[in-house]
Amino acid sequence: MIERDPCEDLVVGLDVGTTKVAAVAGLARPGGVQVLAAATEPCEGTNGDEVVSVLETAAAMHQVVADLEALCRRRICSVHLGVGGSHVRTDLVRWSAPPAPAPASDGSIETEAYADAVEQGRLVLHAWPAGAPSGGPAGHVRLLSASTPYVHGLVRCAVWAGLDVADIVLGALATAEAVLGPEERQAGVAVVDIGGAATEIAVFAGKFVHVEAIALGAQHVTARLAELLDAPATEAERVKLGYSVGAFDDCVAAWNRRGEQRSVPRRVLGAAIDGGMGELLHAVKQRLAAQGLLSRLGSGVVLAGAGAMIDGMAACAAAILGRPARLGDPAISSPARQSDTYLCHPKYATALGLVHLAALRTAHWDGALALSA
Repeated sequence: MIERDPCEDLVVGLDVGTTKVAAVAGLARPGGVQVLAAATEPCEGTNGDEVVSVLETAAAMHQVVADLEALCRRRICSVHLGVGGSHVRTDLVRWSAPPAPAPASDGSIETEAYADAVEQGRLVLHAWPAGAPSGGPAGHVRLLSASTPYVHGLVRCAVWAGLDVADIVLGALATAEAVLGPEERQAGVAVVDIGGAATEIAVFAGKFVHVEAIALGAQHVTARLAELLDAPATEAERVKLGYSVGAFDDCVAAWNRRGEQRSVPRRVLGAAIDGGMGELLHAVKQRLAAQGLLSRLGSGVVLAGAGAMIDGMAACAAAILGRPARLGDPAISSPARQSDTYLCHPKYATALGLVHLAALRTAHWDGALALSA
């Protein structure tokens, strides 16, 4: 039986990607967040720039929330929605009026007054005052915006799924909440969230500095493998995720489009995967260098998203970017059940970050995340 206690501060983060929908439910408590459950559902209803199938996306949202309800035995009526894709960007605009303070503790400001500061068709999601310590000229505001049609499309899907949208948050910022420590933020760090169709880059130096996205993601590596193997995308994805840099076998078995199995030398696969990863990471380096941010990354780079799970990605990133790199596993302590460590998988990072941010707005706590007993 599904229960609902109106006094409980139940928060649900919903992350809609190009290959899946991920969701996490938790309770906001004075001493931290009690994470109750997490679930994922395959979905190809968006391509990172637009909602191509409202029905498929809404159905995936409905199913993943139904799975959460069954796991945590609570009715879910509203979600905190994460938004990402290659349409996301930062604008530095001059603003003479003093920024209005926001209830958030991260230094952000209210966004309503800045709606007309970006061109038509874009929606301002977050705003930060420029200047020290984040850098940028005084009297300017950093505006984080996304495509209005895309955001409205996701909200429409949520409504079709029977859900209210309590808040809309840039996915890269939510991911950062889940994978970064305060020392890393202070020293300077870039979160590189590698999704299926796009890669989002969020840079912090004390507080937020910059975010942008590139239209290149893990599917780029999959496409290179599919061409090499003459295989469908599903088989290329299987080979990609199963590839191991340190494996001892010389060949990998793969099925082509004609249903024939062939043995592919591991070095050939490695060259294709390294080539795809290299193109993506060189694009990231180019964007960071163009903004003058590479020299500010004292803590290096934290990789997140499904694309970060490709074997060897962290080492490749460190070599290309010239900065330390690590995988961004969500920082959750699990004193209750070690079996729940699956929640620390990078695929849940954005949804966990959404829960974190929602809880910060509903309760005063120290930012600790703990799993349900």
